[in-house]
Amino acid sequence: MSTRVIPLFPLKIVLFPGMLLPLRIFEPRYRLMVQRCLESDGTFGVSLIQEGEEVGGGAIPSLTGTLAEISKLERLDDGELMLLCVGLRRFRIERLVEGEPYPQAEVAVLDEGDPADPVPEALLTEASTNLEAYLAGLSSLTTLSIAMPHGALSSIDLSYLMAATLQVERGKKQAILETPDVIERLQMLVGLFRAENERMEEFLAEARQHGDIYYRGRRLSLN
Repeated sequence: MSTRVIPLFPLKIVLFPGMLLPLRIFEPRYRLMVQRCLESDGTFGVSLIQEGEEVGGGAIPSLTGTLAEISKLERLDDGELMLLCVGLRRFRIERLVEGEPYPQAEVAVLDEGDPADPVPEALLTEASTNLEAYLAGLSSLTTLSIAMPHGALSSIDLSYLMAATLQVERGKKQAILETPDVIERLQMLVGLFRAENERMEEFLAEARQHGDIYYRGRRLSLN
């Protein structure tokens, strides 16, 4: 498997392929990194921080991350940059590379498999059904109308859409990102979605009965 050296942005977020990522860039070293990216192919790596902080340096990244491509950039008057990025492909860090003020790593881009490889139809149906129920529940808890995307999705795209949508702790999201097999990944996601849908329905039922509840720190009223 071939490798290449890429700029690396350790963050307290797990980025999945296909997921949009807005970023505000204010540290000079990362403004330089963005400029270098724009002069090449517009990509850099995003990896969940295992230890340390986003600002100031010294963060230890998770070994599995996702390439991000800059799709939109706005330069602010104070020199800060507003980026909109999209996740492309997963990678594995082979080694960290010194020599620049921003982090770099030698990485191997990971194989996603063939989207045409067979996946049990029952698993795809269960995954889609759980995702649809989850989106309907989120719509009930917010003022937004959230719906399933139009058009057919490959099993790989469906798994990453589910992973990006699910609101769980970062450790679980990282475990999903590190799962190489799409069937295993979908099975993991179905289990997580079942638990979240049951939890959400309990909150919704309580809200319908009592009028006000707190869900993930927010006061909600469904009456």
